[in-house]
Amino acid sequence: GAMHAMYCYSPLSDSWSLVTRLGERASCAIAACNNKLFITGGRDNKNQVISTVMCWDVDRWVLTEECVLPMGVSHHGSVTLMKSYTHIQRVIPPSQFQ
Repeated sequence: GAMHAMYCYSPLSDSWSLVTRLGERASCAIAACNNKLFITGGRDNKNQVISTVMCWDVDRWVLTEECVLPMGVSHHGSVTLMKSYTHIQRVIPPSQFQ
């Protein structure tokens, strides 16, 4: 559906509070990464596909346009993938084996 604003829910007070207004953006996707929310694509109030990625910085409480996609997207989903580097092993040059 249409998303005009972002709200934050507090389970302690069982209440919602306004975080920021977005303008109209329908059929977009949101993913969380590094304490930020990334809002991708969607459709505007004229049903035009949106190609911008907005970023809500939780620490700074700032909404910015992060980038422009090569083409607009809507009716899609987003996920956050955490990359692990535990499989990488240090390579020791043969000269250090002595």
